[in-house]
Amino acid sequence: MGLYERDYTQERWDYSGPRLGGVSKTLLLICVNVAVFIPVFVFPETVGELVVNLFALDSRDLKQGHVWQLVTYAFLHRDFWHLLFNMIGLYFFGSMVEERYGSRRFLCFYLLAGVAGG
Repeated sequence: MGLYERDYTQERWDYSGPRLGGVSKTLLLICVNVAVFIPVFVFPETVGELVVNLFALDSRDLKQGHVWQLVTYAFLHRDFWHLLFNMIGLYFFGSMVEERYGSRRFLCFYLLAGVAGG
């Protein structure tokens, strides 16, 4: 078998549909994470407290029916370094996973991994 006949060198087609505005889901997730972080970081006393109280994962809130926190907590970061290193990892590893499995399946995997982590 020649080098160019191997499975991993073949061109892959993404059957998950068109990308949102030509942007990959990986870059979209990075933008969402940064967009959530900026107001929380800039206004920690007002916006930060409100966002953390509503969207951070807390078992007491889950018992009261705040099930959205299983998804939303994955978009919150404690400080700049936490955000930076998570987004670097998401960019490098997420791009590879998205390319391999497609945008839609990658987004489902990302969200389910967040729920499983919670």
